[in-house]
Amino acid sequence: MHLLIQNGADVNAKNNMGMTPLMHYAFKGDDKLVKILLENGANINAKSEMTAFDLASDDKIKEMIQSKKNNHPQKLVKLLSNFTIDKPIKYTTHEWDFGELQKEYGNFEGYMSAIKKQFDDMKNELETLSPNLCKKVYTFLLETEPSNEYSWCSKTQINLGWSSLKGLKEWCDSGKNPFAFKLPKAIFIGRKQIATFGEVITLFKGEIEVRTDTKAFNLESIFSNAFVNFKVDYSTSKLATRQFYTDTQKFSAVLSQIAKQMHMREDCNSLEVSSMELEDRSIEIKLTQIGSYATQNSQGMLEEVKDGDFADIKANLTNLCDWSIESGFESEYFRINYLHSNNVKEIVLLSEKPKGFTHIFRFYR
Repeated sequence: MHLLIQNGADVNAKNNMGMTPLMHYAFKGDDKLVKILLENGANINAKSEMTAFDLASDDKIKEMIQSKKNNHPQKLVKLLSNFTIDKPIKYTTHEWDFGELQKEYGNFEGYMSAIKKQFDDMKNELETLSPNLCKKVYTFLLETEPSNEYSWCSKTQINLGWSSLKGLKEWCDSGKNPFAFKLPKAIFIGRKQIATFGEVITLFKGEIEVRTDTKAFNLESIFSNAFVNFKVDYSTSKLATRQFYTDTQKFSAVLSQIAKQMHMREDCNSLEVSSMELEDRSIEIKLTQIGSYATQNSQGMLEEVKDGDFADIKANLTNLCDWSIESGFESEYFRINYLHSNNVKEIVLLSEKPKGFTHIFRFYR
């Protein structure tokens, strides 16, 4: 194995069954060859129907693979996909014929019982991965008496949801569409009036997903709001076409924090934003401050994440996306992988000088 790798063998090449060497030897239980493959950059997320972790025949190999991650955005996306798969929770954010409610669930209470059962199955993992999103989802779906001190909405004060909105049960039991239910009291976002539960639902969807159909939660709008005082080139960004599950409140906060950092370099007011869809359908977004570079070497930049702004950014992005930076100091050019859900080194030296200090976010779908 060592000899093959030294002679340029692709450690991620798939055989005619769609299996990589890592998948094959994890399944066989060969921990020595698994160790060699991991040390040489084998992709732990590659899969045919299952990944190497799923195929691993013993716990030792599973632990070896898991140790290469410090971040789990794929798990969070899978949980949030409960709002897409054809089960009860999906229809809390997607319109359907509530005239069929009695046929499907007996009545509104039967429907909410089905939602509770589905949520209970995901609650513990969701709370571990993202306490912030877990509280938003629980309040929107199941909280019967939400606190007036809490709002799941980042745009205005909203704490109501399916279980706490007075009159919604009777409305649905009479066969009417919950999206058309009139709120007891209108909610305002600036001068915009929110008058129906359907409009509230749209706001909730924007809290858990970057969306192409809602301007306020469109990715280009999220970036534009954070970088209002910069000259930003979005010409190749394709941000408006990107859609994925995440905590939009946390990601917006990270971008605002990065903007404050960038303002310290008043001589570097030009930014470039790009995005691309990778082979696994993940979305990689690059944000570059042209002409700005690190003030210390790669090892020093690796330590930055232990406190201060970078520690806050890491905390906010954990389990939302992978996060790296690319920059240079003197004659050293490098990439630092702060949050990674794949088998990558923390410091990767680059052969070419970046255009400037670059943040790289990789979101999964």
